[in-house]
This record gives sequence, C-alpha cells and structure tokens, in this order.
Amino acid sequence: MRVFLAGVTAALVGAAGIVPFAYAGERPISFTNSPTEAAGDTPSGVTVAITKTMLNGSRVGSARVSPTDPQAPADEYLIPANAKADAGIVDRYEDFKVDVNGWADVAELTFTFSRPVRDPRLHVFGTGGVTEGPEGRRDDYWPGVDLVRGTPTMPTFTNAAGFPGFTVTDTSIVPDRVYRVASTTCGVVYTCGTVQVNGTITSFTIRLRARNVRTMGDAGVPHLWGAFKLSLYEDDSDAPASYGAASHAITDTFIGEDVTADNINTLSFMPRGLRQNTDTDDGLKPEDIQRLPDGATSYSLEVPVRSGSGADLAGWIDFDRDGRFEASERTDANVDAGAGKHTLTWNVPEAVGQGSTWMRLRIAATSGGVADSTGWADSGEVEDYQLALPRREAITPTTESSEAEPPVIAPPVVNPPRVVSARVVPSKANRPRREQPRTDRPRYEGRHRFEGRPGYEGRPRAERRRHEAHRHEGQRPGSGRPHADWPTPNRAAFERMRHDRAEARRARSEADARRHRGDTGARDDRRGSRRDRASALAAARRERAEATRARIRDMRERAADEAAKAEVTPEQSMPQPSWESTELKPLTAVEYGWHVATGERPDF
Repeated sequence: MRVFLAGVTAALVGAAGIVPFAYAGERPISFTNSPTEAAGDTPSGVTVAITKTMLNGSRVGSARVSPTDPQAPADEYLIPANAKADAGIVDRYEDFKVDVNGWADVAELTFTFSRPVRDPRLHVFGTGGVTEGPEGRRDDYWPGVDLVRGTPTMPTFTNAAGFPGFTVTDTSIVPDRVYRVASTTCGVVYTCGTVQVNGTITSFTIRLRARNVRTMGDAGVPHLWGAFKLSLYEDDSDAPASYGAASHAITDTFIGEDVTADNINTLSFMPRGLRQNTDTDDGLKPEDIQRLPDGATSYSLEVPVRSGSGADLAGWIDFDRDGRFEASERTDANVDAGAGKHTLTWNVPEAVGQGSTWMRLRIAATSGGVADSTGWADSGEVEDYQLALPRREAITPTTESSEAEPPVIAPPVVNPPRVVSARVVPSKANRPRREQPRTDRPRYEGRHRFEGRPGYEGRPRAERRRHEAHRHEGQRPGSGRPHADWPTPNRAAFERMRHDRAEARRARSEADARRHRGDTGARDDRRGSRRDRASALAAARRERAEATRARIRDMRERAADEAAKAEVTPEQSMPQPSWESTELKPLTAVEYGWHVATGERPDF
C-alpha cells in the first residue's frame, strides 16, 4: 500500500516553541490555498478540495501553502514518518469571539475527494496559538478538533501516531488538561499527530475549536494556527522489477473480496512495487489459475471484482516470457456497478515461451487508470500472478511455385491386419533348459577347474593349491592383474580397500544427488535448457572422476607406506604346506580370508 499526503506542512518544534509554518525553497507546489478554499492533487491523481466555513466571527488572516520537500526529515508523531515531504496548507484564524477560560468555535473545514477513498489519514501539525501582550498579558489557545459529519456515511477517528498531551476519541481530539505554561511545544498548547478517518468516504468535515487560558488580562487579537495534510493508502504490484511498478489509491473498487494496503510507513511520489510475491493477492486462488492448454489459441480467466460504480478491468500475460508486458499481450473489459465477477479473454500468439510467466490484473474507475501496465491510478487495485505456459512453435506457411507439376498420388497400400497370438510364457519350474552343445564346451580331463590346463598336469592337488596362492602375491586385491607396486595383502590392506570403496560410493552418491537437485530445480522452474543440463552432468562426471583419481592416489600412497613398514616377506604371510604333502585339507580361516579379499574361490 502506498500513502499520499494532501495537506499541510507542519510547524517546527524548537526550544523557543513552535514556528507554525516552514518553507522548503522553490519546489513545485501541489496545493493552492485561499481564505475560503484550497485544492490539490495527490501523486495518485486523486484531487482533494478543502472548503472553509468561518464560525463565531473568525476570519482567515493568512492562507499559505507549504511546498513539497522530499528532503524533509522524519517526524516521530507521523505515519508515514516522512509525511512532511508532501505539500500542505497552513491557515491563521483571527478575530473569533473568545470565551475566557472556555471553548470557542473557530471554523469548519470540509475535505472532498474526487474518488471514494478508504481510511484517509489526517496529519495535524502545530495546530494551536498564543497571543502575548504588554505587562505580561498572555492568552493561550489550546486546540480541539471535532469530527462532525461525512459522506456517504459518518466516519470515526482512530489515533495512528503522536498527539502527546491530547486524547483521541471516535469523534474528537482534545487536550488531556489545560494550564498556564511558560513555553510551548507539541503536546503543550500545540497538537501534533496522525489520526485515521475510518470508512470509505467521499468527504468529511472537521470543526476547529480553541480553549482559552488567560494570564494577566486580555493579550490582544486572538488567533489559532491550523495546519493539515492528508495521506491515502495504496496497493502496489509485486511482479519482478523488469515488468515495472503499478500503484493504485485504495477506493471502493478492487479485485476479489478485499484489498490490502502496502508500503504504509513511507511516502513516495512515484509508483513503486513490492518485493516479488510479497503482496497479499486475494483476488484469485492458485487453483483458479489454470495452465495454458497445449495448442490453445485463446485463454479465458474469470476474475472476481467489486465496484461501487462502473470500472474498467485490464490484464496482461507475458506470453513470450521476455520480462515485459506489451500492448499485444493486453486485454480489457468493462465492469458494471455491483458486478461480482467478470471474464477476461486473451488471444494466444503463435509462438509461446515454455515455462512459468507472469500475469498482471488492474482495475480502476476509468479506462485511463488501466491503459498501461505501469504507473499511478486514482482508484482500484493491481494484482500479479504466475502462470504456466506450454511450448507452441509458430507455423510458417510454405509457398509452392505455380509452374510446378501436380504431384502424382499413388493409391494407398492396405496391408492386412497383423494378428499376433498371445505369447505363452512357460512357468519357471517347467521352463525347458537350453543345453550348450557338448562340442562347444571346454573339456577338462579332471574334476578340478585347474586340471587339464597347461602347467597343472600331474601335479598333486595340495601343490597346485600352494602354487595358486603364490600366484596372487604382489597383485592388487580384487583386480586379478599383477601390480608391481602393490604389497603383499593382509587384513589391514583389505579393510582400507573396503573403506576406500565406501568413500568412492559416497562420492558418487553425492554427485548424483547434486545432479538430481539440479535436474529437479530445472523441472520446477521449467526454464532449464539442454545446455544447462549437459553442463550440470559434465560437472558431475568431472567430480566423480576427480574423486576416483583422488581415491586411487590415496590407496597407492597408503600401499607404499604399508610396504615400507612391512616386516614380513610374502612367503611368511602365507601358509607353507610341504611339497611332499599329497593329502587334501580344508583351508584355515587365515587362508580363506585371503581368497575372500582377492575374489578367488577356495580350493575345496
């Protein structure tokens, strides 16, 4: 929501009291002021007119304008804190009939808006007065502000900020107590603060009153300063910054069941957006926004609306996903007063960018407020949503030469339908076994797998087992190939090998997880390209390759260290059966452990 001020600049509070008005140099003035009326435009385009009615014989001795000042400091009594940055009016009311040590009516001010506005804020700056005469005579005029009427309904006051020493009720702002003072400031004779005027109204009227506190007799001509500003709540867009900002003054026209104010704590003179997806867009629910169908030539959306009078509804969809709302992507419709919903229909272009895009909806009292996708509007609301688009390529027609011969169309060839019989899968129990021809199978003369091979003929079984054990000396565990630098394997080497393999598996799992997360993110965003996915996969492969190379280097370094520390020979690390032994014996636990480590099968 955004806030505007149409009012008066306030008095400055200092050690010596209050200066009722201050000017900010030769800046543009957005208000005009005279003894009978004042008028001005807010940045959103809402016009504010102020009509002054004098009471009790008073007159306007001075009607001034406080110009716009973007450099004005923040004020602790105001919301927004930089409310002094806007223009305002400062009036000096004189010659009203004084009720000594009592209340006297001074004037009535009626604020009228060009559009119905919701909950405008009235900022009161240094309203009050002091008259000092000769011989120590002094008259203090403590201010009072009464809310007397409104259109179309009677509004109420709510204290938004400030008003020290004063009490804010539903219909008035009055001092807590009045007394003789030596110096003045906000809360002492003068009042400063922000009050919210609750309701959707086109006008409201306040009455200024003065409470006299006299010291040492009549001090001279009575006077009361009146300084006021107004600010209006706004609703802002929240699409990415490339789409531009749109802002609306909140009125009686909006999308959905209600509208939420944005940016309530600062005042701006230009449209501004919120951070992406931070606005309260309550007009449509996620399930109401359907994905654009594949191949669709039009897209329709039913939009719930509320309007006290006729309004214009417009929508933009970024079909080409270039980060901008273009005129060709716009549609609009007229909304009747009291309508509950309206349907917008877009013509879908031939080329549509696949993925997630943005849609903007704007409603305003006039067509000028929604002519563009960005900028101010003096009424209504703006809402931004995300929408999923399919890919739809443009079809380029091909032109044939007029001199080309007509094509020869051959009669269609009709093939008889192919009848495929159901496949009968035999059960596993009765499935026929395919025997390999006897002539194709290797034939060994003995029962053992080594018998019949060169170098094994006629050797005793135990001797062949010992020879097989020594054949693996100096080989890398599990590789089956000789390795000149690999030491004699033992239990420690086997455990390290298991650890290294586990580390390699974890490295591969982490790389796969990273790749999976990358793929998942690309799917969710629906903007991933083949080149991005190929880069992610290549990076994952490089990581896995680097992890494998690091593991191999580590294993070689460990093996070299272990070889340097080894105190036993390969012959001592393995069982030494007698060459004369011909009896077949089972392997011991130590012997069998080596076969497990190397992947070789035992000899029994």
